[in-house]
Amino acid sequence: MTAPTVQVSDVREQSLTTMLAESAPRTASYARKRCSGCDWYHGAWQYLRALGLVSSPAWHREFYGGALSDAFKEASPSRPRVLISGTADFSMVEQVWHSKASSGATKPISMRSIGVDVKVIDRCPTPLKACQQYAKSVGGRIRVENFDLMTAKAKPASCDIITTDAFLTRFTANQMANIIAAWHSLLDRRGRVVTTVRMHGEDDDRPDAEADIRNFTARALDRLTQWPLPSPPDREWLRNAADSYARRMQSSDVGGENSVIKAFTNGGFEILHREVAAVEGELFPVSYLRIAARRLT
Repeated sequence: MTAPTVQVSDVREQSLTTMLAESAPRTASYARKRCSGCDWYHGAWQYLRALGLVSSPAWHREFYGGALSDAFKEASPSRPRVLISGTADFSMVEQVWHSKASSGATKPISMRSIGVDVKVIDRCPTPLKACQQYAKSVGGRIRVENFDLMTAKAKPASCDIITTDAFLTRFTANQMANIIAAWHSLLDRRGRVVTTVRMHGEDDDRPDAEADIRNFTARALDRLTQWPLPSPPDREWLRNAADSYARRMQSSDVGGENSVIKAFTNGGFEILHREVAAVEGELFPVSYLRIAARRLT
């Protein structure tokens, strides 16, 4: 399967990439202190994201932009409540703010005048810290909470929109159904979910997994020439971080397109948009299901 490669070619993406690179050392340092067994992931993530090597909302930019703008236009409150349900960095915060600013008749004069209440939850404090630092650096304001949807109960009807990128494949199919049920409870009436789900199939049956890992690590080193700041990360550290990520990162097979759609409809949602799109992937090209769904009951 071939897939388009996302090029860092516009001012918005270049700016976000630079901010990810700038904050990557702080996030890695924080991860070493605060992560609980996931520092290999969160400590390396922003470096790999700044190099364009890992899953990103940029792979689905038009989808998120359109689906979130539509959700904002339908949301009844003057200041809609958005929940980012799990994240690895602050890319989705930027996407939400950009979509809200684009959905209005007039352009906001500052981040604080965009008119959206953003809350980010994750079971690890490291990405939450990164989101807070990003929001402060651009003059915005968000709320964060160290929260695990699998083990804790959230306040019902506490948001109008839920969004997250490539989150559901961090769980089994049964756990995914529980997450969708939690989203249904969290959403106010007719609230929306906007998300992507990686599809698994024949492309996952790789004849030489070691070659995929070597190629991923080689691409990380090759792309150091594109590092947006004067001082790139140490090559040997990056080699080890990329190799560890490629070996340890897991994506669960939660079923095909119809299975995921059925999980949403069984969970009390109607599907507003569905499409499967090929993207460059991390170790090899993959497909993602893009979903916008509305709470029915």
